Amino acid sequence: MKDNILNISSQLFLEIGFKNVIVETEIIKVKYNSLFKLMRDLRGMGMTNNLLNRSKFFTPKSLFDEVNEFLIKDNKNKEFLVPFEIITLTAWKDNL
Repeated sequence: MKDNILNISSQLFLEIGFKNVIVETEIIKVKYNSLFKLMRDLRGMGMTNNLLNRSKFFTPKSLFDEVNEFLIKDNKNKEFLVPFEIITLTAWKDNL
């Protein structure tokens, strides 16, 4: 599915007159020692409330505490890795 979206994106750029469309992806793994630090980074990336049909009710803090404990419980460093995918689309156009 992801490859299909990337192909469609590059095709759209070609259709509107761009040339040499290049789509690159890179996965970066970041270590976190707290779910709350991950959530702060996600907020900084603008990735909060991006679900169209999300629940309108507040999630209890105890759930976040439980998830945080689950993520770090078996790790001796009390850290967990989160992969982030960076997608870069580069294209040229002769006359803008």
